[in-house]
Amino acid sequence: MTSHDLIDAHMIAAAHIQTEAGTGEWICACGNTSGQAGFHACHPDGTHTAPLPSSWAGHYICTDCDAVMASDGLIIRTGSTD
Repeated sequence: MTSHDLIDAHMIAAAHIQTEAGTGEWICACGNTSGQAGFHACHPDGTHTAPLPSSWAGHYICTDCDAVMASDGLIIRTGSTD
């Protein structure tokens, strides 16, 4: 791993999902919003889960590109743009 890789990983880890001005609706990097394909509850690794307090830590996965975000919008894993 090079210092460039570490910088890139840090920049990704500090990124937050964009939000629509006025509504706060999430806009994924792939263009998906909650009004389109939406987001589903998941574990930090992206596996789907029911949003139950006993088993869910508040993460969401984009249904279009599989990016994973924490409930505060922090991007945990970037999605596929293929």
